[in-house]
Amino acid sequence: MDSPYTIRGSLRHASRLVAVQLLYQIYQSGAEISDVLNQFERWYAESLEEKGGEPQSVPVAPKASYKKVDSDFLRRLVEETQEKKNLLKEVVSPHLKETWTWERLPSILKSILNLALYELLYEKTPKPVVVNEYIELTKNFFDGDEPAFVNGLLDSVLLPE
Repeated sequence: MDSPYTIRGSLRHASRLVAVQLLYQIYQSGAEISDVLNQFERWYAESLEEKGGEPQSVPVAPKASYKKVDSDFLRRLVEETQEKKNLLKEVVSPHLKETWTWERLPSILKSILNLALYELLYEKTPKPVVVNEYIELTKNFFDGDEPAFVNGLLDSVLLPE
């Protein structure tokens, strides 16, 4: 039986959730992208094999688990976001309030924002879909004002001054 927080949405939604976790792992450990992705892919393949083609439901956030991912989309998100992380930081930094710097943000929030910005700037996904997706993903990790913070920051980046 699924937990009350199982991600039932699209493969892309689940892929975004896993991408947040993988980027967080990279930021926290300093591990190489290829190592983190390969480790996840090995685990995912073993999970598929154990369940006869159906991956097990695995908790990947305090309030979420997933069953299937779009592996190509996941890999592209993680690799491209990490490759462009300095540019993405430059895009978002002017929109942060004076009391907050990029360095002061929690790593999980940096993961969410970097992925959202990458997708907004480089993918063809409609912008309202991207903003909504990352607000919802933020809710998997935070109970406070962080989803509103992500919404406001992404809106600020998208809206011309």
